[in-house]
Amino acid sequence: NSKNINFYIIPGNHDFSISQNYFTLENIQIITSPIIINFGENNKSISFLFIPYKTNKSIGEILSEQENKLKNFKDNFMGKKHKYKRYKSY
Repeated sequence: NSKNINFYIIPGNHDFSISQNYFTLENIQIITSPIIINFGENNKSISFLFIPYKTNKSIGEILSEQENKLKNFKDNFMGKKHKYKRYKSY
């Protein structure tokens, strides 16, 4: 039954204007800003950082803005010495 499954839609550069009002089902969520979502329970969970496309912003800029949230990830998401500037949006 599809109502028991949560769907997360992350807008990209071709559909960045998509919004929640396009959908009527409650189990569909449009990710409009960077967010960390945990899946699973207790010690068997995994966390994901969802980053929707933003016009005129690189992935590096967005990751830098989310640095405080990323500190909660084990090993500081990508490692403490990771250079966010290596990422560019295409």
